[in-house]
Amino acid sequence: MMKTSISRALAILVSMAALTPAVRLQQRKLVVNPSRHLYRVVNNDGKVGFIDATGSLVIGFSQLPKGTAYVRAFHEGRAVIYVKKENGDAPKNHTAYNAGYIDETGNIVISARFDEAYDFSEDLAYVRSESVNAFINRQGRVVISFNGKTWPSLEVFGYGFHEGFAAVSVNTEVGFIDRTGKLLCKGYTSAARFSEGLAAVVVGRGRQAKYGFVNAKGELVIAPRFDPVLRHEQIESLSHFSEGLASVRVGNMYGYIDKKGNFVIPPQFLFAGDFSEGLAFVKLQGKAGYVDKSGHWVIAPQEVVFRGGRFSEGLAPVSLASGWGYIDRTGKIVIKPQFFQAFEFDGGVAAVDLLSESGSRYIDKTGKYIWRQP
Repeated sequence: MMKTSISRALAILVSMAALTPAVRLQQRKLVVNPSRHLYRVVNNDGKVGFIDATGSLVIGFSQLPKGTAYVRAFHEGRAVIYVKKENGDAPKNHTAYNAGYIDETGNIVISARFDEAYDFSEDLAYVRSESVNAFINRQGRVVISFNGKTWPSLEVFGYGFHEGFAAVSVNTEVGFIDRTGKLLCKGYTSAARFSEGLAAVVVGRGRQAKYGFVNAKGELVIAPRFDPVLRHEQIESLSHFSEGLASVRVGNMYGYIDKKGNFVIPPQFLFAGDFSEGLAFVKLQGKAGYVDKSGHWVIAPQEVVFRGGRFSEGLAPVSLASGWGYIDRTGKIVIKPQFFQAFEFDGGVAAVDLLSESGSRYIDKTGKYIWRQP
């Protein structure tokens, strides 16, 4: 029985915006540069800064270079920064900004010279300009350069290495390369990132598409028999393994398979999220809750729950009638529903949105604001 539970707290179903997908290989340990927790904030003038977990401003709003247009979040000690080009107007077919990278002091450490730049992942980041089409390292040196026939693939999960591999497009086929640029496999129409030694790959297109999983040798170890989520005939999302299980879709129902492709929890849900800290958010008709890896309900399905996120640091965001709040592993509400949107905790801090306010907001695990832009 849940105290101060979801079922006692609210009684009606509401619609809310979904959490951004957290759209998500340990046999090979990669040494990745650590990064402290810094959180992006924007002031009323649209300038970007970064705070730490105490809410202290570490990179001030006036600290970034003149002409800064946008800065993304930090990944592995680097953040992508877009700076207005000195000549003002953009050349034909190019943006008006150059992209580079700053470090955690706010200094540019890889000069803004690219048309496109993406987050670092496993010490590498994809960049592109007229003269460069490559993965670079943290010093800005080219590690893997691409020719006109092979390109990083943005089909499902974005550019980047995961567990030592990155998806690429070779002519019209999708496959994977390793960190030396060597092709692991190809022949698929789409692919997701590697997770726990396996990656989803797609055969066929549109409504005929099915997906299975390849291993780190490029071998197809789980036959393509699952249905990807489509949007306008294009693949919108694929599964990946989390805590030994993967949520897969057969027809219109979701279940969970193990790494041999066997169903551990048969297809029965309208939606099934990734496992995190032993629990996964699932939806039935008109109700939702959390199950464990045997399929048993740990937080019983409630009509009042519309959407739920992954557990992180013992808490999960859930959408209820009065907004988003946070529950613990028993289903007890620990931060009352009040937000327009709420995200997972990271380093003891979570980003939240309020419908009535613009700007950046972060809370700690008690629900207290550590940053609330006035």
